Amino acid sequence: MPYVGKTKWTLHRVVGHLHKDMVNSAVADASGEKPGEKRHFLPTYQPMLKEIVSKLTPEEQKEYQEIADNWNKEGAPDDVRRKYVLLDH
Repeated sequence: MPYVGKTKWTLHRVVGHLHKDMVNSAVADASGEKPGEKRHFLPTYQPMLKEIVSKLTPEEQKEYQEIADNWNKEGAPDDVRRKYVLLDH
């Protein structure tokens, strides 16, 4: 049985991971802060990610949801899993 870990992959989490630089740039523009700054960047992250996902085509959303479903079932790729295993502990 593959190691899945504690991370529950969702459409939003997959988009946030696969397009990290683009999402962080959009959040930085909206919040006026750099990634990791807590005052405005972190509270802006989820609403901005939600907006980015809402602008995806239905086909793109389906593709990312299929990736999430696969990663939940089979486990994420090793490089992704290593990052999230560290964050889950």
